[in-house]
Amino acid sequence: MKLVVRKLKGLPSRLKGVGENIISAVLIAIIFGLWNDYFYKVDRLSGRWKVEFYVENSEYNPYKGMTATHEIFLIQNGLGISGLGEKVAEETNSESIAYHPSKRSHSEISGTITYKFFSDNLVDLTLKEDGLIRKSSTFVHLVAESSDSMSGTFFSTAANSKGAVSFKRIQYGQ
Repeated sequence: MKLVVRKLKGLPSRLKGVGENIISAVLIAIIFGLWNDYFYKVDRLSGRWKVEFYVENSEYNPYKGMTATHEIFLIQNGLGISGLGEKVAEETNSESIAYHPSKRSHSEISGTITYKFFSDNLVDLTLKEDGLIRKSSTFVHLVAESSDSMSGTFFSTAANSKGAVSFKRIQYGQ
């Protein structure tokens, strides 16, 4: 670095500042590159997840207080996410239903990740569900608390339902 600065001393004064700025910019770029590649590890969201939707509000009263459980498989490709899922269970105030695989509704999932350097990453997903009665869409906004846990809110066109959602990673073999 001192050698480069010595060589800059022989330049006209108006070029000295430019050369010093270029060297500073290159050093900063190297530091940020190292930070991004070696120190800042982003969440890897590909895998199998247990998702619980807790319905807080709905136009259809029997849905209020219901927990719908889905099992989904996500594939992360850069900032994009895609996947598939199935509704495996529902629990209401009056009953609990575990769906037989032939009776499960299926979902197609797509979404994006917003990386944050100084806070938790954000994940936005859209689920297109082929329900037993009708098709519906659900928008999910999540905070990635860790690579194994996310939580947030959802809004669904199924009876205009909305509420809280949690994602917990399922390790393979469980």
